[in-house]
Amino acid sequence: MYGKETGEIIQTLVFSSITVSGFVYTYVSGNLHRTLNYDNNDHPVRFFHLYCLTLVLSVIFPLMDEGAWAFPCFGVMLAVFSEPFTGLAAISTLIINTCLLSASKGSIAFIVYFSATIIAIMLFRTLDENFSFFSALIISIVSQFCFEICGFVLLKNIDFSFEQFIIPSANMIINGIVLFGFLKYFNDHIANKYRNKFLELNDQEYKIFVQLKENNPKEYMRSIHTAYLVERMAKAIDNCDVNLAKNCAYYHRIKNVYNMTNEQCEDFIRDNEFPPQARETLMEYFENTDKLVSKETSIVYISDTLISTLMKLFNQNSKIDVDYNKVIDSLFEKEYFISTLDDSDLTKKDYRNIKEIMKRERLYYDFLR
Repeated sequence: MYGKETGEIIQTLVFSSITVSGFVYTYVSGNLHRTLNYDNNDHPVRFFHLYCLTLVLSVIFPLMDEGAWAFPCFGVMLAVFSEPFTGLAAISTLIINTCLLSASKGSIAFIVYFSATIIAIMLFRTLDENFSFFSALIISIVSQFCFEICGFVLLKNIDFSFEQFIIPSANMIINGIVLFGFLKYFNDHIANKYRNKFLELNDQEYKIFVQLKENNPKEYMRSIHTAYLVERMAKAIDNCDVNLAKNCAYYHRIKNVYNMTNEQCEDFIRDNEFPPQARETLMEYFENTDKLVSKETSIVYISDTLISTLMKLFNQNSKIDVDYNKVIDSLFEKEYFISTLDDSDLTKKDYRNIKEIMKRERLYYDFLR
């Protein structure tokens, strides 16, 4: 089918086998050390399904025009389903396979698609929580188009015609559409699967808050004020999930308000369909109030301790003149406070930022009166 001699077939098999072995080792190592992005460590099947699909395409591509190979979009997909280096290693094995099977030996094709894929993976290696990728998408497909023009048009033709640009242009458009569709799907179903649920749960008009406001207004306000402070703390420290921390702050008093057991808390979380991470964070707070570890539960504890202390003072005398800086400093010196946060993931830098936030919000504390 490919017009290859026996030696060339053996050559292709050897190159492909060794490079694939190297990439498999890279993926397995990343999975074992939990270094893959998003939740990819727990879902290796989707990566290998995609790799197998791309492997089939890499065998079909040599039968097509070199300008129609769609490697960059699949390279990004493989990188997103693992992490950038692993994705690049995986797609490189397939580019090599296709180039070895192609009639022209594909040296220029390898340079074109390897370069275009590197650019694409680099552009998509970090996606923020809003998953904004439009500019990266445009730059990646335009770069691919430029590489293809330089590799397949400029070096092969002296006289240019419109027809020579059709295949590179079509390939650019197809790559863009496939990549856009994939990233939209990945955002909605994997990366930010629970975003809408967090928005619903963290809404003060959510049914649980409405009930809490009616049954216990003081605890309702305590949760609202705690969440306000937690949100600012979470944004000021590294590696702290704002939505997760805010969610924990809103619901951290539910167990006490309704005198729930841990089993009842589990039922409450399940009945309201909390995301898995939110469930783990809340249960950590409910079960280990005296020994908190995660940054999210730690800042909820810090914020709640300050808010409850101030509310107690204002309940005794709403016109009392409070030295907020002194109150905050004294909290961090309390033995029970220090003991609870002994095993916390918070760093010294985090503590400094948290204290700065707490002291900066002096005007807000007057709303607690």
